Amino acid sequence: MTKFLIVLGSPNANGFGAEIINNIKEKFNEFDKALEFDVLKVSETDYKLCKGCGQCFITGQCGLVKEDNYNFYDSLIRYKGIIFLVPSYIHQMPAILKNCFDRMASRMHEFPLLGKKTIVVAYSLSNGEVDLKNYVTGILGSLGCEIIQSFSFNKCRDDYDKLTEGLVQAIVKMKQKVEERKFAVTKSQEQLFLYIKQIVQMELDNKVKSYKQIRWGQLLEYESLVEYLKTARL
Repeated sequence: MTKFLIVLGSPNANGFGAEIINNIKEKFNEFDKALEFDVLKVSETDYKLCKGCGQCFITGQCGLVKEDNYNFYDSLIRYKGIIFLVPSYIHQMPAILKNCFDRMASRMHEFPLLGKKTIVVAYSLSNGEVDLKNYVTGILGSLGCEIIQSFSFNKCRDDYDKLTEGLVQAIVKMKQKVEERKFAVTKSQEQLFLYIKQIVQMELDNKVKSYKQIRWGQLLEYESLVEYLKTARL
């Protein structure tokens, strides 16, 4: 049994994103009952706003986690395949989802989701979905995700049936890659790897401590992410 996570990044738990989720579940219930979907609706979380205390960079733990049991990051790492459904709010993701990522800011230096397969659906009522798609895929790429496919959907212009068909095909492809244990990284991810590696090495040379050095204890000896992936047990 394969199980993927769907993240609904909208403050509206019952809007267009929920319609897409129901459609996906119905489609796969028809021809692939071996694939199940868990759903994380960020609208149903009660995470406090990031206050920029920097504790995640120092200790590896959000300074607010004892107050609200923040577990967005923990939810993501449990799955090998993740689908993000994100509405455009002024060409950006909704604040409630942005806060989820803000609260794991230190992880942006660690490639914690390396090997995870992701699909992104950015949607809007009239505009902004393309900018949003590029932004979300950029964040996920920086976290190490492999973007199987990304979609920008405009409800005023685009064909919903075509979106559904493309999304189903992308999910099938994602499942195949997970089962085959195939991994891929982009040129941008490799450039980011080398850039952060220089920062970590500079910290170590100057005896500056940061939490990311724990993760980089596994990465520093490698010249590239591809080299690391050849030996890592993901």
